[in-house]
Amino acid sequence: MALMISDSSNKKGAHEALRVAVFAKGDRGLACLSALAKSEFKVSVVVIPSTETGGAVFAELAKQSASQFLVLDNPNSIQGVSILEEGMADLAILAGYPAIVQRKFLETPRLGVINLHAGKLPDYRGSSPLNWAVINNEDKISISIIKVDEGVDTGPIFAEQAIELSEHMTIADVHKEANKHFPPLLLQVLRGIKNQSIDCAKQLETDACYYPLRFPNDGLILWDQKTAREVLNYIRALTRPYPCAYTYHNSEKVFLISAELSKRRFKGVPGRVYRVSEKGL
Repeated sequence: MALMISDSSNKKGAHEALRVAVFAKGDRGLACLSALAKSEFKVSVVVIPSTETGGAVFAELAKQSASQFLVLDNPNSIQGVSILEEGMADLAILAGYPAIVQRKFLETPRLGVINLHAGKLPDYRGSSPLNWAVINNEDKISISIIKVDEGVDTGPIFAEQAIELSEHMTIADVHKEANKHFPPLLLQVLRGIKNQSIDCAKQLETDACYYPLRFPNDGLILWDQKTAREVLNYIRALTRPYPCAYTYHNSEKVFLISAELSKRRFKGVPGRVYRVSEKGL
């Protein structure tokens, strides 16, 4: 784990209460909000998008924290900016919240905005970084917390932490691991910001790479263009809760939920079923 800390705990403001606005979605947002609710930080407002299916849980956590609760899809709107002002938020946190924020939003909190990015930076900027990392056969992923600027995942890095992967881990396993490590990393960063004892590391643009959002149709397995390991990675990277990799059998669409590499050697036409056993195809 990389965390840039300097000794400046006696600086002005180090002992003042830090008020945070949490823009959250999904398990990542829920895990971080739960940790914040038990911490010394004051959650002034909780915002979720309308696509969040677990809104009642977020609302209950906001109620327990005496926080304002709001469903909002555009944080850059007048309403989005005003809730930061009304809640007197010192800092805004983006935890799984699906939006690109603009200058007015960024400039409203006194200490700016931070984002929890589930990917190594600058190597995995953009969308679906964990899925892409599994597809790319990475043996580890990194979660990052950055200060948000007007670019997309271009801001300086407060902290990052590497997580080991194995070929048996599916995307659900990877997200679970990331969401387990995000809350303590976030609290460390917030304490560093509060004490003015944390520094940022600028990203190297020469190493930057962007990945696009994935769509269900991207999961089609092209058997004659992939190795067995590439097929395995596709399946475990796109399995539930995602739409899954898929193929066709007699014109019927077949979703591929799980797979493992065979210990036996097989030759033949890629994608053709040659053997059916108790263990699978």
